[in-house]
Amino acid sequence: MPSTTEADVVREWLTGASVGMEGVVFKRLDDAYKPSVTGWEKYRVRETSEAIVGAVTGPPLPFW
Repeated sequence: MPSTTEADVVREWLTGASVGMEGVVFKRLDDAYKPSVTGWEKYRVRETSEAIVGAVTGPPLPFW
């Protein structure tokens, strides 16, 4: 993945969000990646949701 410390480059990436980019992740320069530890932040350009949709066709079965 590309990385930068230049704010103008990030602005350019965010204007290209309509091509499918969800957002950018940012952190302090001296922070290393640590699994399962928070500290990195994500700026989302677009919000997404997940859902499970179900339906019943015909009469419902009796619950005995």
